[in-house]
Amino acid sequence: MAIFVTGSTGYLGSYLSAGLLTGYRDKLNLLIRGKTEQEARERLWTSLQLHFDFPEFAEYLNTRVRIFRGDLTSECFGLPDAEYHALVDTTDSLIHCAASLNRKSEKQCLNVNLRGTLEVIQLARRGQNRNGLRRYSHVSTVAVAGKRKNEIITEEASIDWSRSDYDPYARTKKFCEHMANQLLPDVPKTIFRPAIILGDSRRQETSQFDMVQALHVLAQMPVLPLRPHDKIDIVPADYVGKAIVTIHQKEAPAHGIYHLSSGTGSQTYQELTDAISQAGGMLRPMFLPSLGGPFANTVNWVANRRGAAGYGASLLKVFWPYLDWNTVFDNSRVVAELGETPAKFSTYAAPLLKYSRENKFQFPAKPWPSASGAEKCCRREKPRLTDFLLVAWVSALIEMRRFGWMLGLGERWKPGKKLKLLFAGYNGTRNTGSDVRVQEMLRQIRHVLGAEHVDFSVMTQNFERTKGYFESTRQVYLPDVYPPFLFREVRQNHGVIACEGSMFKSKFANALTTMMIGSLGLASAENKLSLAYGGEAGHMDGLIQKMCERYVHNSLVITRNVESRTLLSSLGIPTELGTDTAWTFEPHPPEYGRKSLREAGWDERTPVLVLCPIHPFVWPVKASLAKYIARATTGAYKDSQYRTVYFFESGREVDRKYEHYISGFTKATQAFVQRHRVFPVLVGMERLDAVACREIATRIPGTPVFTSDDYNMFQLVSILRACSYMVSSRYHGIVTCMPSLVASAGVTMDERIRNLMRERGHQHLFLTVDDPDLEPKLL
Repeated sequence: MAIFVTGSTGYLGSYLSAGLLTGYRDKLNLLIRGKTEQEARERLWTSLQLHFDFPEFAEYLNTRVRIFRGDLTSECFGLPDAEYHALVDTTDSLIHCAASLNRKSEKQCLNVNLRGTLEVIQLARRGQNRNGLRRYSHVSTVAVAGKRKNEIITEEASIDWSRSDYDPYARTKKFCEHMANQLLPDVPKTIFRPAIILGDSRRQETSQFDMVQALHVLAQMPVLPLRPHDKIDIVPADYVGKAIVTIHQKEAPAHGIYHLSSGTGSQTYQELTDAISQAGGMLRPMFLPSLGGPFANTVNWVANRRGAAGYGASLLKVFWPYLDWNTVFDNSRVVAELGETPAKFSTYAAPLLKYSRENKFQFPAKPWPSASGAEKCCRREKPRLTDFLLVAWVSALIEMRRFGWMLGLGERWKPGKKLKLLFAGYNGTRNTGSDVRVQEMLRQIRHVLGAEHVDFSVMTQNFERTKGYFESTRQVYLPDVYPPFLFREVRQNHGVIACEGSMFKSKFANALTTMMIGSLGLASAENKLSLAYGGEAGHMDGLIQKMCERYVHNSLVITRNVESRTLLSSLGIPTELGTDTAWTFEPHPPEYGRKSLREAGWDERTPVLVLCPIHPFVWPVKASLAKYIARATTGAYKDSQYRTVYFFESGREVDRKYEHYISGFTKATQAFVQRHRVFPVLVGMERLDAVACREIATRIPGTPVFTSDDYNMFQLVSILRACSYMVSSRYHGIVTCMPSLVASAGVTMDERIRNLMRERGHQHLFLTVDDPDLEPKLL
């Protein structure tokens, strides 16, 4: 069954679709206009690229999304009978978000809002009669409250049929609510009334500009005809999207109507203009509310003229009643339901305004990729044979252990004995972040349980590269062909702590995720401690996701961000919210880092700019017997071989993207050094990163290079914390520097840095590795 969503190609609708796809397992039935299937897909891509890169979008499109090409205002959406019946049969809940926001056209509001809503209600009615509906969620607006002045309005007090409305949009939305209540009395319903949706509190990008342009016009005025202490109820799109998705998915929401607003926490015009002016987005204006009448008359006159002035005035004419009414909408219901309040507009208004101005109030949409790239991403690939065999092998071993446990085989931990725990992770590759995480986990858990009560073992792929690490903990060798090792080693311990950061995702290697799932599954099969600590979840291939769902449901996963917790919870996996352990790691004293920088040419006064580049385009690593045989017999794939049967991605497209990435890093650094007095250094936090560091160093002669091959984790983190500024594609480059408050920006290849920056409120300080404008944006 699926959730039917209207308006998915709109601004708010994109947040609903993205939230449902990333946070839950449900499939989506999307109504999209398009003459052809490809046109509909491209419209959806234009909308959702605000939230996904193309490969992730294509994966969801292939596995979780069904497009119904139709028109909201046509009978049965204009679908053929067979398609409409399929829509009815496969839909178990609806979110109706589509609407005409044209406040000037009564005809369009009547057609889209009333006729369109009636069609959606009829679909809901048929679905309820056929299979029963779980929920009908209707996205309305606070404007249904009609003409108000200086009020705080609750949900139940909003509808007053004796009041006039400001415009056709508000009037038709009021009738839409009435229709839903009257025609679907037996269907569980939730009505959502957003206030003014403006921007995203986590990032500067937006694809909706009408209200931003109105704000831009006001920001250019030295005198504002507004009362400085009047409040304006603005709420960010990410909060509204999260609220609708979260409440729609609840089994029994506490209320039937929710204001999605800032409520009494709304800010005054004085507070907003002060904040924006301090950030350089406008001059601090003078407030003269006595000019309100003359200003409104002038706006009405200019709105009839052509050109930019006429367009700006027409926007102000439409929104002016909502700027001048000093009315806010009580949000206590949604705050109680979500456990959080929306971000204040002043915290993200200036970046939003700056982004909109720079892009001339148009969203710089990326086109559908070239035929070869799109076909590759949109093709529903079957699981690779090597992945299938590895998953089957590990799964069979877990089932054998479970069967043996049922027969009474296996040893339980007994009070008085030392608790033997196996730390399953990706160590022995000189990956500083991975090693630091495990080092700190060992310290924390020893502290909690008492060193005298525990006996730890840590996996390593190379004893030399982990020599002197992990506080003399027993290290065990992890072979490339690991299933027999896991089967044997987990049995010898009382539990497993999975300690890899990128634990549940296919971005890097399905073999790594299979190993993490296998370790946890083997432990829980014998009713042992099965804990994943500080893990992150992202997109998993279907085969891996099914394995995760089956064998991790008896484990506890402590995630390092909300997004990962939401995804895993949707798979039925017990989760708790935690953090990444690396930020509390204790490296060598600060003097060591400063001394190393001095020896590299630092004068002890100039701010140090550290760059942490990677090669982001060689992932994921995949096992390939065919490449292994070719490598052994002909010497092919020499440069792309990771180890034994595992190979990196390679080819001309990989090389092209890598050159663009390295060039962007290099040119941005050169320009920054010319403009500012800084001492640039390069740090390779994993052995693989040394290549990228040295590539940039050859283009910026004299730049010192510090790599994990030459410096251990205690030394390297001390060097990082001695720096002033950082641009990093390594997640743990940023995390390990947090205690020393190194100002950092991220260039990310996946959701890790993106999630981190959003949690820190620095969503404007991350870019993607394949951004076509990487160089200018870095500057």
